[in-house]
Amino acid sequence: MTRAELFRDAQGVPHLRAADPLALAHAQGRVTAHDRGWQIEVDRLRAEGRLASLIGEAGLAWDVFAHRSRLDDTARRAHAALAALHPATREWVDAYTAGVRDGMRERGAAAPEFALLDAHFGERRALEAEPWPDHAPLGVLNVAHALFGTFPLLLWRQHVAEALGDAAVDLFVGGGTGDRGGDAAGPGDSGEAPGDGDPNLPTAGSNAWALHGSRTASGLPLLAGDPHRLLELPGVYQQVRLACPEFDVVGLAFPGVPGVPHFGHTGAAAWGITNAMAHGADLFRERLRRVDAGSGTTGPGRSAGPGDAATSDSTAPGPARVPGAAGAADDAPLIELEALSPDGWEPVSASRVTIAVRGGDPVELTTYETRRGPIVTELAPVPTSAADWSDTTAASGAGTVGDGTEFIAYSLRTPARVDADLGVSAIPRLLRARTADDVVAAFGDWVDPVNRLLAADRDGSVRSAVVGRAPDRDRAQRRLPLDATRDAVVPNRVMPPSVAVEPASGGIAVDANEAPYDPARDLGLGYPSANRARRIRELLDAGRSTSADTAGPVWADARLDPADTLRALLSAVAGNAGGLPFADRGAHAAPEGAHAIGLVPDADSPRLSASARTLRDELLAWSGDMDADSPTAAAFARWRSALVVRVADAPALAPLHRPHGFGAIYDPWFSVRGQVAGALPRLLTDPGLGLDAVELALAALEDAAHCDETAEGADHAAAGAARDTGSTREPTSDATDSASAATPALRPRATWGDTHRAHPLHVLADVPGLDLAPLGLPPLDVPLAGDGDTVRCTASAPGVSDRSWRASVARWAWDLADRERSRWGVPFGTDGDPASPHFADQLDDWADAGTVPIATDWGRLTRDPAFSDSDAIGERNTVGSCTETAERAVRAVMRLDSAPDQLACTAPRPTEPAAARTPTPEEPA
Repeated sequence: MTRAELFRDAQGVPHLRAADPLALAHAQGRVTAHDRGWQIEVDRLRAEGRLASLIGEAGLAWDVFAHRSRLDDTARRAHAALAALHPATREWVDAYTAGVRDGMRERGAAAPEFALLDAHFGERRALEAEPWPDHAPLGVLNVAHALFGTFPLLLWRQHVAEALGDAAVDLFVGGGTGDRGGDAAGPGDSGEAPGDGDPNLPTAGSNAWALHGSRTASGLPLLAGDPHRLLELPGVYQQVRLACPEFDVVGLAFPGVPGVPHFGHTGAAAWGITNAMAHGADLFRERLRRVDAGSGTTGPGRSAGPGDAATSDSTAPGPARVPGAAGAADDAPLIELEALSPDGWEPVSASRVTIAVRGGDPVELTTYETRRGPIVTELAPVPTSAADWSDTTAASGAGTVGDGTEFIAYSLRTPARVDADLGVSAIPRLLRARTADDVVAAFGDWVDPVNRLLAADRDGSVRSAVVGRAPDRDRAQRRLPLDATRDAVVPNRVMPPSVAVEPASGGIAVDANEAPYDPARDLGLGYPSANRARRIRELLDAGRSTSADTAGPVWADARLDPADTLRALLSAVAGNAGGLPFADRGAHAAPEGAHAIGLVPDADSPRLSASARTLRDELLAWSGDMDADSPTAAAFARWRSALVVRVADAPALAPLHRPHGFGAIYDPWFSVRGQVAGALPRLLTDPGLGLDAVELALAALEDAAHCDETAEGADHAAAGAARDTGSTREPTSDATDSASAATPALRPRATWGDTHRAHPLHVLADVPGLDLAPLGLPPLDVPLAGDGDTVRCTASAPGVSDRSWRASVARWAWDLADRERSRWGVPFGTDGDPASPHFADQLDDWADAGTVPIATDWGRLTRDPAFSDSDAIGERNTVGSCTETAERAVRAVMRLDSAPDQLACTAPRPTEPAAARTPTPEEPA
């Protein structure tokens, strides 16, 4: 293998230089294993459905999903297809994988997390016996987007339809093409739209904007943005530079995947993406029946959900414990099924897999795949009383148990599996892009998820496009799962052509996941509100950002316009005589439509305590900025959380709390409080639900005022509301107590940043009884400004906790005039090892909505001679390094008091609302 050189900048970012693209790919894989060995091995095992073999029971729900959805098989097929369609791309991927194998042997396997788990389970897991297979990077890419699409939301809507009736589904869907605010389909236009946007949707997605050279300080284009995803530790993206005689690119890589697929700058061209919120895959409701009931069973199926009669555990195939050695139940009969399609009954393929669970018994799972796609949920017996099997509400609360021969389940049809293509052939083409048109052409190979693309080049061209593959479904067919007995499969739609961003139309393009202007770009159903897009455009129109150095005020903007809609509940209704108006905010006054729900009596109402009236007046006079040092922002969050709890616990919504039964992996989408938080104004005013918005808002205001008097946070306001309603649903004790324990002593009046703090999600936090203190994690729970629907995205879960678990996982600003004037940043650092000085050295900049400069002068970088001196494997220091690290970790485990408990990482993960998985993925793009 041709040697490559590694250089580092001040932040430890790897800058790689090699003689050819294959040597460079090998070097990227190798350095990724050095810096992120733990992270990429976890994602590799996720792709293979073997996470439980590493972390035990905590990984089982994911492994069941991975096997059911055939993640590894899809990656294998896509890798095999490259040999015929894109052989050079396959060779490039294989070179990267070879580099990963070498890097894991050299250093990656010595990551302290492996030794910590070995000590915890009392056994050593031999990583060297499980080298990366060639298709592994495609599996990692598949994992990054496996739950990134809209299909879990389709399951939630099905749940709503079964629990509350079909009409209630639209309460949780949100906006359509009228909710526009800054989409680049009409690039550079005024941003005026027919609708005000929909603040009732769960927040999701990312920000990106493009400025034509006529709007920048340099006279050439500027691209900038930030993807919003789960705040994972180590971080989702890895800063990297890849240079060889053919190209020289800086960008953000997915660790475990070669190249820089989402955000990159080649010197001559640059690009960035946001999620298009597209209906990117079809979810089918399948009717299944047993071909031969047989004499055995593979275990329990899903429990009855809304619309299902009670089920017998012995009739529906599902996961089953296998005591003793793996494969002990191989002799059990395989339950064969067939599915009803528009053409009649057809065979269903079945396969059996045994999932190894570290520290426990293996689990046997039978997976199924219809001609539409893999079954990705549990199976529920069809009640015999249902006259029409597709009318699930007909069976609610009545009927008899089915005879165990027919089932309801859901299959997922994705373009990636149908086409055996994960879009990886786009990535090496991007590295060679010299123009914006080159970038758009390269993304013609992209598959999943469907993204909105902004591209620009040094000649001044700026283009906007929609890229990826999605089934050609009309809007009505994107609302709920399709009926497999009636609805046929369809081809992918043809994506609209790219458009130019020109000075004549304003020279600005903004993508923030809002509903598009152009119907040809309307590929989804529920879009987040246009608030972020509108706000970014306002800031850009005001000249707040004309260079990469001045992008900071846009990233840092914490104005929460949707707060006005909720605060309208507090507006006086008696001619506004006794109340206070919204703060004088000029162009940012409360949306006119928001005042339509001003239902709360005058401020002098005797129904409010003195402290509640004071709080009400304060909220009405507030600017709406979710600043970290703002006591009023904290007070608003307390009131909002208490209101969410009271609405979620209302009797009218009680059916939503029933078990969904689709599988544990989908639980975050079924957090009723999370879903209510995203649809609060609409739920309060829907006549069908009959909620008393006045009483609920008044009671929540009292809850928040009481917490204000006692200097408690929004978590306590939510807990108080739950106690007052006698709720036993979705107890907040775990998340609340952990968050409270990790919060510094509150001042007499808490600010937003006192409770709204970063909550990084580490996979090991889910392992029962595992103490992370031996890892030596630094404090990471920094105070944050912003909220879920501010430009500065720092999402929490109102009604559950103020802690932020989803936020900007990178920031990027590409200057086409001079790449060295570009900037970038990540939440933590480049290295995944907590002992590294570059583990979290960018945290403070990130917390301040800042970035760091990009250095591309090789003379200003530090060369790593150890990396360069080794062509490939470098066995000589492997054993000693691994052994020494393992021994350190084991000794630390024996001294549990050797390091303080880092609650920011070890606290139980907050209950994540649907927004947590509605990409963002990024929740990418």
